[in-house]
Amino acid sequence: MAVSEPNLSLVTLLDGLARAVREGAPVAWPGESGRLDRETMIAAQRSIRANRQPVTLPLPTDPAEEEAFDRDFIARFGIHPREEPEKVLSVSFKAW
Repeated sequence: MAVSEPNLSLVTLLDGLARAVREGAPVAWPGESGRLDRETMIAAQRSIRANRQPVTLPLPTDPAEEEAFDRDFIARFGIHPREEPEKVLSVSFKAW
């Protein structure tokens, strides 16, 4: 089956997940890696807002950022991202 370039990373991720389930192999991209990716994106945003000054990792929590994320998530999906974890699991993030 041919896979187009934009879908290659998704197919690789799903294949790795399937192998982890079927064969007990380690997942190709664990949740910790996704969290580090997100922290890197937030760090870049903070640096941009601070006139491209360096930021220190790990990032300290910014309550204003957390509240803004929650508001945006609720506005987009109609549920709170941390208060209703069961419902979050049913959200399609493809459009995010």
